Amino acid sequence: MRLLLLVFLFLPISLLSQNEEGVLLEINNFNYEGDSVLLSMSIFNKGLKDITCYKIGNQDICTSLLGIKAEDDFGNRYEVFPCDAIIDLESIHLDCDNTVKLSPNEGFVKVVKFAVKDFAPYLKKGNYELFVEVNYAIGNFETKLNNVLETDLLSQKYHFQY
Repeated sequence: MRLLLLVFLFLPISLLSQNEEGVLLEINNFNYEGDSVLLSMSIFNKGLKDITCYKIGNQDICTSLLGIKAEDDFGNRYEVFPCDAIIDLESIHLDCDNTVKLSPNEGFVKVVKFAVKDFAPYLKKGNYELFVEVNYAIGNFETKLNNVLETDLLSQKYHFQY
């Protein structure tokens, strides 16, 4: 009975560390020239077992699966939204074409392109901290693939001047 209780106490802790501490979302680079912005980010498996990740893209901004946000020195928040409307996400079917399997210590890089004018409200001259959210928990993934990552990820902050 004591062993069973210990297993139930420690199992959630190990799963939490695999999902939240074992997967890292990083901003690699953020460049803008004129009105064009390129954001390079990576998802890295620092855990002990293989995971399957949905490959995020520009279309995922419209479903709130991908959030690109900035905050100025005064605490005002800005969000990239190049869409006409929010798309209601019923489910995403995962297959070999829209996922990547990451072994421990492996990652993949995703580059997202958008316009400076896609920030809402519009950016003003000043200093900003950029961060990215990947909200896998709302993905409602339909798949037969194993070890699908369904935990939300938050990147480190990336300083830029506009």
